Amino acid sequence: MRGVDHHCRHCADGEAAGPHSGPYELAPVGSAVRTSEAAPGGVVGIMTTEHEQEKVVSSYRIPIAARRGPGILSAALVSLCLWGGLALAAPGERLEIADGAGSPVLVLALEADRVTVSDGVGAPLLVGARAAPGRTDYRRPDGTAFAAAKGDAEAFKLSAPDGRLLRKVKRDGDRIKIADNAENAGAAVLRRRGEDKWEVELEQASFGKVKDYPADGRSRLKVKDREGETRYTLAATPLTPVPLVLLIPDLPPGEAQAVMAEILLRGWR
Repeated sequence: MRGVDHHCRHCADGEAAGPHSGPYELAPVGSAVRTSEAAPGGVVGIMTTEHEQEKVVSSYRIPIAARRGPGILSAALVSLCLWGGLALAAPGERLEIADGAGSPVLVLALEADRVTVSDGVGAPLLVGARAAPGRTDYRRPDGTAFAAAKGDAEAFKLSAPDGRLLRKVKRDGDRIKIADNAENAGAAVLRRRGEDKWEVELEQASFGKVKDYPADGRSRLKVKDREGETRYTLAATPLTPVPLVLLIPDLPPGEAQAVMAEILLRGWR
């Protein structure tokens, strides 16, 4: 798939539609992404975008459990939307984070064009809206600008309204580095360990993990610190590194919430 604008939508008949191309040239908007030869979880295409003189090349994995129709990817099974060269999580995704005792702490909810972070009683704390390809603007509930996240498919910088760097976040394979400087010095690292666990490390030492502890046939994530104490829980949620951000020391709450929201929005798992 190749083009300069990759916003996509889902057609009623199950086609995933948007500006993309075949082997030779741009295909018209509304043409279908054919995946008849794609294996479950396989790489379906390479996306190239050019925006503000920045070129981003990314591959996208689409989890295909079944298909409807002759080689057309069913919209009901698409958990991917292409936006400015980024693979975004599906609208409607929701993370409900409780403390170790089960009391609600934070809720992160994705909508069509924004992500909202709320406290345990549902009061909004931060709202992120897609402002441009590769950019999300985060504001307080009263509309006050808090920060902007801008980057490509593998990294973003969270900056204050005055341009000051707050955090640099970079994905590198099965790791996500979170630092307060452009050089990633002293970064906290979220690292995937197999199919059921992520760990958070600082100076190569693990100080927490999130792991799936299925109960009654349903997913139940627990976030534990280095002493093994359960700090947070998430019910019926696919494995995600997002809640580990809450364990990073000296990370201000607002910055932590924006980093969590952006990781969720980008679909990094």
